[in-house]
Amino acid sequence: MTDTEILKAYKGQSAVETNFKWAKNPAAVAPVFLKDPKRIAVLGFVYLVALMVYTLMHRQIRQSLKQAQKTLPGNKGYTDNPTGSVLFQNMRGIAVVVISLSKSTLKQITNFTQLHTDILRYFSFDVEIYQPLKTLSSA
Repeated sequence: MTDTEILKAYKGQSAVETNFKWAKNPAAVAPVFLKDPKRIAVLGFVYLVALMVYTLMHRQIRQSLKQAQKTLPGNKGYTDNPTGSVLFQNMRGIAVVVISLSKSTLKQITNFTQLHTDILRYFSFDVEIYQPLKTLSSA
């Protein structure tokens, strides 16, 4: 298939369209200045992997929320069916600052709320990655 035929076939997939619709926008495809077919194929593969991660993220959080019978803030009130965009929006604002001194490392987390803790738990992630530690031993 030619590149044009592949793009037309891709655009015809409604399931992909709902999850990855930004890639169908000519403004998103046009600025890609890759000329080597291998690099174009690799970029397509990166897009595919990103879509898979994004879709798995939806699946995991939605299953966890339904099982726990909980909701998260969404675009229009609370929802047990959040989009990836809503999850990213809810996770904004966390800052992790790591300061290395001569023999120790200090770690400070700011803007970490209960909502962030809840989202991490629904994903089954270890919340400890964001917990402030007094000092970390140097390696």
